[in-house]
Amino acid sequence: MDLHQMVLPIQTAGMISIDRHVPCRLCGGETTFQFFKLILNKYQVRYWRCTKCRSLQTDTPHWLAESYRTVHSATDTGMVARNWQMAQTTSLLLRLAGVDAQTPCLDWGGGNGLFCRTMRDQAYNFVNSDKYADPFYCIGFMQEDWGLAVSDIVTSFEVFEHLPDPAVQLKEILKLDPKIWIFSTQLYAAQDRNWSYLSPELGRHVFFYSDVGLSRFAEAHGYRLVRGRELHMFLKRSDHGYLQGRLQRYAAFRLLAGAKPAQLAAALHFLSRQRKAYQHWQADSQLIREKAANACRTH
Repeated sequence: MDLHQMVLPIQTAGMISIDRHVPCRLCGGETTFQFFKLILNKYQVRYWRCTKCRSLQTDTPHWLAESYRTVHSATDTGMVARNWQMAQTTSLLLRLAGVDAQTPCLDWGGGNGLFCRTMRDQAYNFVNSDKYADPFYCIGFMQEDWGLAVSDIVTSFEVFEHLPDPAVQLKEILKLDPKIWIFSTQLYAAQDRNWSYLSPELGRHVFFYSDVGLSRFAEAHGYRLVRGRELHMFLKRSDHGYLQGRLQRYAAFRLLAGAKPAQLAAALHFLSRQRKAYQHWQADSQLIREKAANACRTH
């Protein structure tokens, strides 16, 4: 029997109902059952599609603590390549936006800090934030180290789909009052149960946003969704000085869309700035030494 036809869970002896609708964790709309998937090779979990925002979600993800016992998965062999690709695109995008070396930037859910360190080497004022991972590459440049409460630029790569209650957690990030919020996630457009992005073996992808869902969320909070291929942006609608010119906006939108000329420009721009990376990591090293010395004198 195909798993999506089963109603007997692995972990219990009772029946799983597919008639009791659960509210959407993004917009609160009514949902309809779509299929079952086996999570972590042990939990039979229902997937629901919202009739209002058209997003897809799992049952309430009670298994998340178990799935994060090991922070990094051995099968995530694309971690470094993904960081470099995101850094290339983001570096040029911020240049187009007029972001300078003093503009506060925060990588929310930045994991081990590789992206943060790479962007600091590109002369952008990034700090990292992550509740679970060891910030191996950016020790001393965490959000709490600098007391950053507001950030003009926020990035969140491979984060959105991990949020168990996105309506709550996305609003928490909005308290940073970002003018530009760059994020990555694959959008749900009625893919079936064989969609690889569901990633049930790891159990960490629990919410899958539709274009409609993200657009409505953005509009409700004063942003415009700029949809890319897998990289997207919330752009605040108020006059804030970033991406105000038509040519800059057009170039930025093409970059998010993954246009080949824009990708080539991003790679060349990244390499050009990387030539001076040593100046920035040396300056950061000195900054950390001075901060440590000041802390010793204070105590």
